[in-house]
Amino acid sequence: MSMVKNMSKIDRFVRFFIGAGLIYLGFFYVSLTNYAFINILVGIFGVINFVSAISAVCPVYSAIGISTCKKNIDN
Repeated sequence: MSMVKNMSKIDRFVRFFIGAGLIYLGFFYVSLTNYAFINILVGIFGVINFVSAISAVCPVYSAIGISTCKKNIDN
């Protein structure tokens, strides 16, 4: 199964930094909340965003059928 890239460079850039921030908040800044479960969920959400930014594939975009990539149209 081949994965088709469906994220633009801007989308990837934003997700990369949001993912990195959430990883920090969830796993390294443990005083975010008093609940370890919430911290772990925030960290996992960050990892998902980080991985999707690196791979340029968003599973949610694929399921919905949208893409933020510009299409090359040859005339």
